[in-house]
Amino acid sequence: MKFLITESKIKEFIQNKFNIDLTDNIYVIASYEDLPWKHRYKFNEKGLNKKLNEFGPMYYLSYKDLDFIISFQTDSEGKEASIVELSHTRVYTESELLDYIGLGRLPLPLEQLINIYLI
Repeated sequence: MKFLITESKIKEFIQNKFNIDLTDNIYVIASYEDLPWKHRYKFNEKGLNKKLNEFGPMYYLSYKDLDFIISFQTDSEGKEASIVELSHTRVYTESELLDYIGLGRLPLPLEQLINIYLI
């Protein structure tokens, strides 16, 4: 027997079982202007736009008291998440970020989680 789990059901599951809702906390960063004002001074406009052109969109995640910039970069070994916490400029791994959010126990990659909340 096969089960089809829709993205809305995953969101509902996360909200009901973990009491976590990221609905209005994840945004696509497609250009420098998409960055929240409070973080723009941390980036060079031309440098950020060059990186966006090279690697594709970035994602801005605000959760609890921390803000993150996330990008997925492909190299010879596959796709890897680059995660920077903006207040303290600390680099997180994908598993550290998922643990911080409280979803480290779910077998759900960060990129898939982001896509679920952006749709």
